[in-house]
Amino acid sequence: MARTIEATFLGGPSAGNRPVEVTNSGRLPELIAHGAGVYKLSPSPTTWDGDYHYQNAEYRWSEK
Repeated sequence: MARTIEATFLGGPSAGNRPVEVTNSGRLPELIAHGAGVYKLSPSPTTWDGDYHYQNAEYRWSEK
């Protein structure tokens, strides 16, 4: 099941706010940014709020 959230990208080429699609895959939720690959939750798999790292781009998001 997928849903859309607003993500705040803190750095890298995707810095700024934009909607991303969230989907569950196995035990960890993943963020699938439109056209930008797959992002895995760190550090906690039990919350939909957290800090993420993808390559050199760091971002924070929370569900609205």
